[in-house]
Amino acid sequence: MGVIHTSHLQRFAEGFEEKIKNLFARKTEIPTSLPANGGNASTVNGHTVNADVPAGAKFTDTNTTYSPMTGASAAAAGTQGLVPAPGKGKQNSFLRGDGVWVEMTEATDADIDQIIAGTFNG
Repeated sequence: MGVIHTSHLQRFAEGFEEKIKNLFARKTEIPTSLPANGGNASTVNGHTVNADVPAGAKFTDTNTTYSPMTGASAAAAGTQGLVPAPGKGKQNSFLRGDGVWVEMTEATDADIDQIIAGTFNG
């Protein structure tokens, strides 16, 4: 590529501006507003009310009940559910399988030696 002069940049900018104007000038089919009811329901993923969506269906969390998760123990598996909220000051913690928020601790050289030896018990 040779030297780029100011005239080249000017010509590029003008050509780019013209291309953008032509591109967006053809976009007259884009609506500027929608009806208050959202338009035709059949356009929503192909579903229509009273056909495959029951009338009065609600799509909110108020129709669903979630149970809290329970942690696992040595004798029993935990159960799925909403995780317990971390308490104040637990922003650097992780949720263990037993359902308890625990702060991470940095491994020491001794910990690494035990991991390598297979004797680490955390």
